[in-house]
Amino acid sequence: MVLVINYPVILITAVLLLLLIIVIIIIVCYKKCPLNKILVIYGKVGRNSNGSMRTHKYITKGSVLVWPFYQKYKYLDLKPKEIIVDLGKHIKDRYFKYNMKLKISFTFSRKDYNLDLSVPLFLGLSEEEIIQKCSNSIIEEFNLRTLKDHYYSYDICYLAFRSATDEVLAKFGMNTISYIDINQSLS
Repeated sequence: MVLVINYPVILITAVLLLLLIIVIIIIVCYKKCPLNKILVIYGKVGRNSNGSMRTHKYITKGSVLVWPFYQKYKYLDLKPKEIIVDLGKHIKDRYFKYNMKLKISFTFSRKDYNLDLSVPLFLGLSEEEIIQKCSNSIIEEFNLRTLKDHYYSYDICYLAFRSATDEVLAKFGMNTISYIDINQSLS
């Protein structure tokens, strides 16, 4: 009995198998970024304009191929986060006489410069941890800059707090969406 080997059939089968493997790899590596998130890719992602290695890159909309073994990815949620800060409870100063409660809404900025600030600080943290870190930093900043002049007027104290909050959130690469004075909205 003579075994007949059909080389063209084997070659076509090998090419089809190779194409199938390539398609499967592309499907597995293809990551799409929804509009309400930022896709952060880290690992080997290329070089900067000065020739140094980049550690991460951001995709704010669209899609990208994430190569296994070389790159990993995580999402940062752009959903607005809210903090309720009770300054009367947190300020440890005998001159502070206001019962000021503020609700602050904020989110991550989509600008590359701001993402360079926020990604190392918040990537991998839960929403509660992000809120806690921002809240503690805002209170610390306000405590550092409180002067007795701020205590003479509710409005001056409120403006000083907004300024401190904007400064802290800008350091974290975030944008403030709104401030709501809970005490004034209840009355």
